[in-house]
Amino acid sequence: MYTCHLNRLFPGVKVSNTFIHIEHADPDAFVARRSVSCPPKLFGVISSSKEAFSPEANQGGVASAEHVGLVSPSGLSTERKLQAHQLGQCRPCGFQSAKAGNCRRGDDCQFCHLCTHEEQMRKKISRNHDRRRCLRAAKSVLKASVESAVGLMD
Repeated sequence: MYTCHLNRLFPGVKVSNTFIHIEHADPDAFVARRSVSCPPKLFGVISSSKEAFSPEANQGGVASAEHVGLVSPSGLSTERKLQAHQLGQCRPCGFQSAKAGNCRRGDDCQFCHLCTHEEQMRKKISRNHDRRRCLRAAKSVLKASVESAVGLMD
């Protein structure tokens, strides 16, 4: 019913089993090209680094600490990240150690890029042991409370 109306209005359009086929006059005119995009977070880092090298941003030869790299956009200075790593209080970046240094966030990453893969695995095993220890403690406390409640009922 509607197919005949479409054919009259749009002669290059055919409907077949609810699919709309559009015939183009020159089929070779359409050339597929690869789209280019950039993740929004990474694009912001790239644009801010371009601004750091512009003459307007660097007035009088003095650059701000953020453009030099002393303060990362995540708010943690590199000194604080280094200090946390030396104290063993850092959290390793999984992309940095497992993917051979390919963390897309770079200095904006809140995780530690100084840890090796072995250190990361050791910390992961330690976290798992701590979690299991806490679960066992909670289970024993729950078991003791249930036993005391059953003892009061008798």
